[in-house]
Amino acid sequence: MKLVEKPNTVQSRGVQSTVKFGIKADGISHIFHVLRNQLYSDKVTAVIREYSTNAADAHVEVGKLNKPIEVTLPSRFNPVFSIRDFGPSLSEDEIKDVFAYYGESTKRNTNTQTGMLGIGSKSAFAYGDNFVITAYLDGKKHTYNAFIDDTKVGQISKLSEEESSEETGLEITVPINTQDVDEFHEKSKEVFRYFEVKPIVNGKQLEYSKSETLYSGNGWAWQAQRDENHRYGYGHRGEPVVIMGNIGYPIDVDQLKLEGDDSALSNFACANLRLELQIGDVEISASREALQYTDYTIKSIQKKLKQASKEIVALIEKSFSDCESLWQAKVLSGELFDYSGSLHSCQSLIKKEVRWRGKVIGDTAIHPYAERSSAVGKIAPLLDSSRVEIHEYEQGYRGNRKVKAAFANTVSAQANTLIVLNEKPHRRGAMNRLVAQVEEEGKKVYIITLKDQKFKNNALKSLGMIEDDVVMLESLPEKKLDVHRYGSPTGVGTKNNKHSKKIFSFKGEGKTWGQQSSWWKTDEVDLEGDEAIVYVAIDRFKWQDNILATHEQASHSLQRVIESVKSAGWLKDVTIYGVKPKELQKFQDAPIAISLGEFLKSKALDEIESKGLGQELASIKAYSSLGQTDNWRRVTELNLDLIDKNSVLAAFLQEVKRVAKKKHDEKDKVNSVRSILSDLNIQVEGHDPKVDLVAIEKCVLETYPMLEPLMDSKMGNWRWNGDKEIQKEVKKLFVSYVNLVDNFISRDL
Repeated sequence: MKLVEKPNTVQSRGVQSTVKFGIKADGISHIFHVLRNQLYSDKVTAVIREYSTNAADAHVEVGKLNKPIEVTLPSRFNPVFSIRDFGPSLSEDEIKDVFAYYGESTKRNTNTQTGMLGIGSKSAFAYGDNFVITAYLDGKKHTYNAFIDDTKVGQISKLSEEESSEETGLEITVPINTQDVDEFHEKSKEVFRYFEVKPIVNGKQLEYSKSETLYSGNGWAWQAQRDENHRYGYGHRGEPVVIMGNIGYPIDVDQLKLEGDDSALSNFACANLRLELQIGDVEISASREALQYTDYTIKSIQKKLKQASKEIVALIEKSFSDCESLWQAKVLSGELFDYSGSLHSCQSLIKKEVRWRGKVIGDTAIHPYAERSSAVGKIAPLLDSSRVEIHEYEQGYRGNRKVKAAFANTVSAQANTLIVLNEKPHRRGAMNRLVAQVEEEGKKVYIITLKDQKFKNNALKSLGMIEDDVVMLESLPEKKLDVHRYGSPTGVGTKNNKHSKKIFSFKGEGKTWGQQSSWWKTDEVDLEGDEAIVYVAIDRFKWQDNILATHEQASHSLQRVIESVKSAGWLKDVTIYGVKPKELQKFQDAPIAISLGEFLKSKALDEIESKGLGQELASIKAYSSLGQTDNWRRVTELNLDLIDKNSVLAAFLQEVKRVAKKKHDEKDKVNSVRSILSDLNIQVEGHDPKVDLVAIEKCVLETYPMLEPLMDSKMGNWRWNGDKEIQKEVKKLFVSYVNLVDNFISRDL
């Protein structure tokens, strides 16, 4: 391998005398001792690596690129390790030059062979005191013994010369200790695993642990890393490997200086990655055990990483082109990038770059009902739960592990996910068809129930699906359910009389983990009467309300609603009726009937109007909407008496302080109403705050642009509340900066 020459930067001027570096005769044995005993940290691996790569180089020299070298591993009956090549061999003079002199190498002017240092041929001395060199040349066998003599310098002696019909080449034989037999076997597999042409070992090919290559390109491969359950992704952290000249060198990623735009490459450079570099592309240590992280090596590896990362992104993006819908792209993304995915470790590099038909794939889950935040405010959810409902059917973790349905706020895109489309406005009978998909097929089942048929195409489009992504509920086979586990199927077992009734009243007591019906008792209602009737819709004794609960809730959660408004007395002596779907329309049309959510909202509005709380509620809402709410509150605690009291900033801080105190005063009458509204998720509009804090904050930050970074950097410290020194420092900086800006403004005016 060619040596990477570094330019000489030394300039000599006014030199009067010089002396050259060298080694005195009485220091040679010491230097040789260092080279033999302190160069290699793993002496067994050094012996195997150095002589096997030298042998492979010999085959390159004579053009025998596909011919394997031959290796004899030791046994307890024959404790020797030997390497035999079929290269050009060496003459007696060449044996003396190559093996007797440190620093002598025939490979320093070529990058077709790995050697160059003139040290590896003596590596056997790192392990023992002698080794044998056998040269087959010109029909003769020449045998030499290299050994450490009394001078500790060492010498080579020719032992014999005889006729031979053996093929030209060289053989190195190293005696070993019998206790090292197993170690030589194990470490040989590690060294030879990267050989392009695997050696013949003891007359046969060794069995190597093979890694599955998932993706590959020009000089790189991404290989599977799996745990004992054969899941990808396990052990994804670790060192990548550079393979150069048949030897694998672990890469210390911290040495590569991957910063800025290149920082994502550090996740790509992990145990899954193999880089194949040409001889001379990187520099190695004198022991050839590791890379030298010179600027030359770092640049070479960085260049290869960038090339490989671009190629793998192109390969991955190509695989997404086969997806016919965004949902299918999300499923594939989950398979690749989730924790057990084959590309989990480098998702930060690849996932953000991959597109499906020009669209960002994003999260591998769908959140159909979540309101998402954006720079312009809230974004409406994908689906209207009053028209389209999604439920997940999954197996419980306790008792008999029966399959249960739960309202799904999240739909996970996984390979085993089954999306079922239900065109009926109810889910009665769905369990008979879905339980087998969960229990026997191991599917993660979601059912989309269309309350209104005309929203079918809109629902699928909103979820990024096409009809091929879903199966119709009616197409799934029915299964007779176990009576004890899933209740009584139609016509089987004892029928609960409650199930034939349509109107119920809430008892206010029941078993939290028991049947849903235990919270209700059958009742009757006169819709022609004069008294107001408060109701909720129920199905299977789970309740729903257009304001309080836009999807089905367990019955016991209705008790929490009652407890929330108990202090206000809004439901005192009020009966809450539960109405099944078939009777619901009658209640919706009746003038005296009002849903629970509408009833509580009207009570809240009455309370707000009667006590004049609207403005204060709006003020607290505005305060909570500030971009720097907590920081402004902390500023008000500093008593900034040195700021101009007539300024907009002073007025702003004064109002912040007033509203913050009111918001955090649990005894304040505004907070009791505000707490109820928050618990019930009831929004009350139509009132303006006393001071438009949001608008004034914008004005303040435009006037004093450095206040925001000042507060973020200092007030975010976890020691803020107890550290008086930090508070003093912030107060000083705050006042100085504000007064400086005010002085400039007044001067300009």
